[in-house]
Amino acid sequence: MPIGRIRRLSLRTFGTRPKSGVSNPASNRESVVSSRAERLPGNDAVPIVSARETADGDRVTPAPAEDQERFRLAFECANSSIALFDLEGNIFEANQACADLFACTSDELKRLNLLDIWVPEDQVEAMAEFRNAALGSKPDAVYERRYRNKKGEIFFVEVVRGLARSQTGEPKFFIATFRDITESKQLQALLEERASTDPLTDALNRSGIEERVSYELMRSNRYGDKLSLVLIDLDHFKVVNDTHGHLAGDRILRGFCDIARSCLRSTDSLGRVGGEEFVALLSETSLTGARLFAERLRTTLEEFRFDGGIQITASMGVACHRKGEEFSSLMERADSSMYRAKKGGRNRVVLDSDDVDLEAARDAQVNLHWKSSNLSGNPLIDAEHEEAFRLINLMVVAMAEEDAEKRVLSLVRELLEHIQTHFTNEEQLLRASGFPEAEAHAEIHRDLVEHAHELNRQFELRQDSASVLLGFLMHDVVAGHMLWDDRKFFSWLKANQA
Repeated sequence: MPIGRIRRLSLRTFGTRPKSGVSNPASNRESVVSSRAERLPGNDAVPIVSARETADGDRVTPAPAEDQERFRLAFECANSSIALFDLEGNIFEANQACADLFACTSDELKRLNLLDIWVPEDQVEAMAEFRNAALGSKPDAVYERRYRNKKGEIFFVEVVRGLARSQTGEPKFFIATFRDITESKQLQALLEERASTDPLTDALNRSGIEERVSYELMRSNRYGDKLSLVLIDLDHFKVVNDTHGHLAGDRILRGFCDIARSCLRSTDSLGRVGGEEFVALLSETSLTGARLFAERLRTTLEEFRFDGGIQITASMGVACHRKGEEFSSLMERADSSMYRAKKGGRNRVVLDSDDVDLEAARDAQVNLHWKSSNLSGNPLIDAEHEEAFRLINLMVVAMAEEDAEKRVLSLVRELLEHIQTHFTNEEQLLRASGFPEAEAHAEIHRDLVEHAHELNRQFELRQDSASVLLGFLMHDVVAGHMLWDDRKFFSWLKANQA
């Protein structure tokens, strides 16, 4: 419109409100105009009018100052913990309730990123979910997550999160409320534990042990971890109840579980599946390891005297999980073995016969065979290496024998003593020959001996199985070190001897 034409328009043309629709005489088009009128300085009779056409979608009048103040007071005084954070997870606004939740001031909280308050173990999963939400794939969400406050305390929080968008629909920032649900989560865990626990013995009940077995079977099938199950039935328990009463019977059941737990590792599980019938689930344990546990439990129980001098024994069936096998089949095989223990006179441990054959075949394959290619050229070193091979193979055989634990313990002590003597002789020889890596080799010896003694201590304290100790001695000490690390000095010795 020409400027002269504008001079002839009245204020009515522009409307009387700060924002209003006006008609453009030149184009006969109505526009949304933001206008402002002021008096000309020094001349009250002449007003100055400024007008600005706004976008069709921008029709919202900025909130008056009093409305903004009301919003600020509502935000600060809300009982809910509220925070705003950008698409990178940086917190840029938080009310006092939110600061109190995280045990810091609001200024301190506004200097943090979500990574600073997420529990480290949850950060990968939390960040992946947050990035998806920042892309707008989940604009609103209600979820639970673990957080940590300024004091380092970890607590469970229910988060209600919304995504603020621009007028064009682009994600701008998040607004979220946080609610501490730690007490309710603890109560839920307690109720779940009670629901899966036998109230008399504190062992897992049938549903609890089945849930645990399902998890262990999944791990075994996926990762090939060994898993064994021992089915335990207390012998002649009805006679105990009939003779001494049910209260005495209850005390024996509780006492038996205490004895069983003392023989189990923290990674194992004990469940009650019937009146006097129990299941021990042994993770990462071979058939031989399960047998050692069962024999230890059987002899400990047999030697124990309950109140009133009551003695009780148990019959046990042992089965080792096979890849793809379901719980019902594993339980059936253990039950069949336990039934054979009962028929065989009670107070005994019987292994699944097919498992015995399978493990014997595997043992035959893992025996270490002494070959001429293992010779270092030094008669003493070679004789000591060959003796270590012999002792390891004796341990493999001993673990399948009747009185396995005593025999294995004896062989372990003999092997450890032999290894220490051998390492001492080898170190003296390497130093005398001037082998450049003699000290580094001696350091490897010290680490191996220290770890072997620690595993042996755990085995003797019944904190771990013999198979773990055997695996370390066979694969790390004998095969790994003597057949691999020692080859580094074979040519050196041969050259010096020549």
